[in-house]
Amino acid sequence: MGKSHADLRARTLGFFFDPLGTEKVELTRQLGAGPATNLRQALAEVLLDADDASRLLVESAVVSVNQPTSFKSILLKRGDAGDAQKIIAFNFTDAFKETALPFLGILIAVFASSAALGSAIPALGIVKTLWQKLVILRAPEDADAICLLDALGHAGSANRADHKTIPPTWEQLLATSELDPKQGSLALKLLRSKGIIEIESWGGQDEDIDNLANRWKVRF
Repeated sequence: MGKSHADLRARTLGFFFDPLGTEKVELTRQLGAGPATNLRQALAEVLLDADDASRLLVESAVVSVNQPTSFKSILLKRGDAGDAQKIIAFNFTDAFKETALPFLGILIAVFASSAALGSAIPALGIVKTLWQKLVILRAPEDADAICLLDALGHAGSANRADHKTIPPTWEQLLATSELDPKQGSLALKLLRSKGIIEIESWGGQDEDIDNLANRWKVRF
C-alpha cells in the first residue's frame, strides 16, 4: 500500500514552507544561495499570479513584519528599501494539502539544473510549468500518482546524495513509494499522460513502460 496522506502532507516543501516540512531539502547547498533565493521568489510570484482554481488552495496577503499574522509562510519582500517591512505572506487551505502541490519544492530542488536557476526569470518559468501540471492532481482519486511523484523526488534526492546524476529506475520508484506493481503502473501512466514525468532512458524495448530498468524524470 502507498503511504498515507497524513505522512505525505508532513513531508512537503520544507525549504519554502517551514511549517509544512520535516524533511528539509538543502537547496542552498545544492544550488547556491543566489539560485535558491531566486527560486523562492519565483515560487512566490507564481502563487500571487495563480488562477481562480489555484486560489482555492493558497491564500496570500501583504502584511507588515511588526504586525501579528496567522499566515504561515513569508516568501517575498516587495518595494523599495523604505518599504522593506512589507512582505508577501501565504497560508494554505485543506485543499492544498490534498493535492500534489506540496511536492513542488522538492521536485525542483532535486531535478532542476542550477544553471537554469541562475536568475529569477528562468526559475519563474520552471515553477509556472510545474505548478500548471501539478494542480491537476487531487486526492483521493490521484492518491497513488501523488505518492509516486513524492517517491520520484525522494529517489532522485538519494541518487544526488550518492553523487549520481542519473534519474531513478522504475524499480527504485516502486520500492520508495511502496506501491504494488499494479498500483504503480497505473499511477505512472497517469503522470506520463499528464506530461508531468517522462522517460530518460528505456531499460529494454521502447514503450515497455513497466520495465524495472526504465529511468524516469520530471518533465519541465
